[in-house]
Amino acid sequence: ERALKIIETLNTKSMTPYGIAETFPYYDDSFGYPSATYHNGGVWPWVSFMDCWARINMGQQEEAIDIIKKVGRADLVNSGDWSPNEHINSLTGENLGYHIQGWNTGLFGLVFYRDHVLIFFNFLLGVSNPFCLFTMNGDNNILSDLK
Repeated sequence: ERALKIIETLNTKSMTPYGIAETFPYYDDSFGYPSATYHNGGVWPWVSFMDCWARINMGQQEEAIDIIKKVGRADLVNSGDWSPNEHINSLTGENLGYHIQGWNTGLFGLVFYRDHVLIFFNFLLGVSNPFCLFTMNGDNNILSDLK
């Protein structure tokens, strides 16, 4: 219930055409960063992908896919450089910060290839019982009941 309230708040207050703004409402520019950038309402792709991970695991896969598309379009396609940038201006969609951010790429891959990654982790951990830490059946649950 708490997670659903958080998602509802993000959807109504922090969702932008480019992903989820990490701060809303924006601070006054005297805060040190202009509105909609960096730590004043910028869209950080890795944060959006962590949100997607949570939504997928709560059965809200369509919302997660929509966010992935918003972020990917702004971060890779619209910029024309196909390079994952550090953060995105949440008002204009402009890529900002340094490019080629591994955390963005890694979390996108984790969300996009979730079931395959979890099967690999289970293999590495030698986990084979039905109450393992990670599920392997693709039912959108990452953590199983730990009994």
